[in-house]
Amino acid sequence: MFVRSSTPEAVPGVPVNNKRQFDTTNSSNFREVLAELSKQVSISKIDLPSPTPPKPQENIVKSVFVMDESIHKMDDAMLRDLLKGMVYEDITGKGDGPGGLLDLTEWIHGGPIRYSNTGELVTAESKTYFNAAASQYRSQKISVLETGLRDGTPLIEIYENLCELTSQQPVRFLGMMGYLVAPT
Repeated sequence: MFVRSSTPEAVPGVPVNNKRQFDTTNSSNFREVLAELSKQVSISKIDLPSPTPPKPQENIVKSVFVMDESIHKMDDAMLRDLLKGMVYEDITGKGDGPGGLLDLTEWIHGGPIRYSNTGELVTAESKTYFNAAASQYRSQKISVLETGLRDGTPLIEIYENLCELTSQQPVRFLGMMGYLVAPT
């Protein structure tokens, strides 16, 4: 008796000749038959390079809202929706998780989690700091938006005020958020 693959033809009308056949008359053990017909693949361990230590951080703020050119082309309804989305977004860490832009390079090998742009370790203290700063930043953004809307400030001016507010945040927080230029 022969065991044949039930793999369909790759292209209709063109037979596939890579089907292995095994004479099962010499074995009544299902595991032996399965082992003979199974393709065994071993995956060698991949050695990833060790992460480089964090470099000093430049204190240059990226344009948080990098869409300056696109912003000026938006109609008021679209710009209002965009601003509300940016302002009301809750960026604090959820549960016990950290917020911000994280680097998991070492973590996948059992090492620590770091903030991506600064290399700072994620610790209980850094999570507490980040969440407090993020909460305060969100409150400030909401205040800028709602005050501007109430006072009839043009939306583009509200956008610029939000950019200015972002540039005034503590350097540590901006680094955790990934808002600083990558380390040099």
